Amino acid sequence: MEIKTFEGTGRQRVRKEKPYTQREVVDVIIKHPTLNKYLIQKNNNYGYIGFVRGGIEENENPITAGIRELKEETGFTNVEFLYQMNEFYYYNFFAEAKDVNRNLKVYTIVVRLKSFEKVSIEEVEKKGIELLWVDEKSLKTTFKIDSMKYNVDRLLVDNMQK
Repeated sequence: MEIKTFEGTGRQRVRKEKPYTQREVVDVIIKHPTLNKYLIQKNNNYGYIGFVRGGIEENENPITAGIRELKEETGFTNVEFLYQMNEFYYYNFFAEAKDVNRNLKVYTIVVRLKSFEKVSIEEVEKKGIELLWVDEKSLKTTFKIDSMKYNVDRLLVDNMQK
């Protein structure tokens, strides 16, 4: 099995003069409860569009981390875990918000909202962030980052096999 590695481009291009940090994270692909749509985050501060992503903390696995991050970043609380994608990937990029290069080991989980029940989220989590529902057919053209396109490719294959 070949492990995929992606490199940031444009504003996310690795900056040789900046320090590197390593982290394990999880991408959370969130399916609408009734429609064939998926939730994405648009960060208006940094021009980033992606699935919900967050760090895996000590004593967490990708599933528990993903569900925690989903709640922290969107407020949604009533969620059904569907599956974890088999393969992780690496993503090396410059994180503008942190002013460091990141070397991420990225796991991906897929969940479905059971309802739109929400708790309020911290102001810092929602600052400059828009949550948008995108239909499955438009997902591939929505993302500019190769690692997100890779997640969409894997999602579409999984959906065809079901």
